[in-house]
Amino acid sequence: MKKYLLIGILLLSCNNMEECRICNKAERDSVSAFIERSIKPANNMSDEEMEDVISQLEQTGIRIKCRTKYILVGSNGNPVYYKKKQDEVIYRYY
Repeated sequence: MKKYLLIGILLLSCNNMEECRICNKAERDSVSAFIERSIKPANNMSDEEMEDVISQLEQTGIRIKCRTKYILVGSNGNPVYYKKKQDEVIYRYY
């Protein structure tokens, strides 16, 4: 029994709980629509690169439209013990 407890503690000590955003297909489509609606108002007609604006709109859309879930992430950066559905995408660092 003590051996299993020690193994469990060692496995969990290398992992972190991270706040992730999880989007299914409908939510990703909603993020795309948000970007399309917001791209013209977000363009300030300056010399700033539009790639930066689009990237920021994508991050904002993911924060607004996708679900937040705390997921156990291993030391390699991959989710541990989370069964994602086939149409889901996990976004970290949003």
